[in-house]
Amino acid sequence: MALQINSDQGFIEVIGSLHGLNMNVLRTYLESEFRGNDYLTLSLEKLKELDHISTHELERFYLNAVKNNKVLSIVGRNHGPVSSVMENSKTDYILSYDRA
Repeated sequence: MALQINSDQGFIEVIGSLHGLNMNVLRTYLESEFRGNDYLTLSLEKLKELDHISTHELERFYLNAVKNNKVLSIVGRNHGPVSSVMENSKTDYILSYDRA
């Protein structure tokens, strides 16, 4: 399944499969969104697949946002395809607790 990105006022929803080959698309999109915002919410709740490469890329982007005094909330902690992969790659700490 292709990657689809929907955005509305700082809430970015990723749908489909996120893997190393299309992570660059998401990274570029997030970078452009951060140019006009200090706070973004990234929802991974509609992902069908997520690979280990993407989890580490998300972690790098998250840490870079913190370093630049930006806030990136990543939701998807209760979504099985996301939480299990992120837990196995030890990157689940970047997932927000804000949503149940």
